[in-house]
Amino acid sequence: MLSTYNASATRTRSLLLILGGGILYLLGFIKLVAFFVPPVGLGFLLLLLIFPWARFLHTSLHELGHLLVGKAVGFRFIDLMVGPIMWRRTTKGLRVQCYYNPLGDQAGFVSKLPGRAPASRKSMILYILGGPLGVF
Repeated sequence: MLSTYNASATRTRSLLLILGGGILYLLGFIKLVAFFVPPVGLGFLLLLLIFPWARFLHTSLHELGHLLVGKAVGFRFIDLMVGPIMWRRTTKGLRVQCYYNPLGDQAGFVSKLPGRAPASRKSMILYILGGPLGVF
């Protein structure tokens, strides 16, 4: 029996996973703040000011991890986007642009194409693991 692809169900599951991950991330941050920083004072305000920049740096390292491992296994880089900033490969070279990122100011992605040979399962696994490893 052939299975059918249900795009709506897949989209719903993907959105639920993203929403769940975001909620867990936020709860972890709140717990971290509550544990290490007193609720009032300069330290708390400083943490609130530093957090967006630290998250941007974290996202940048994550996406660069995907990019570098992808290049190492033979993928061709097309786009790298972190927050509103996009680096795009064009025929004239690398172009930097600012865009509205529908995923949010701190989200990012890397677009790539397989190199001369088709992408193997091993190269895709390494590419996927490159993001989390880029942060360490």
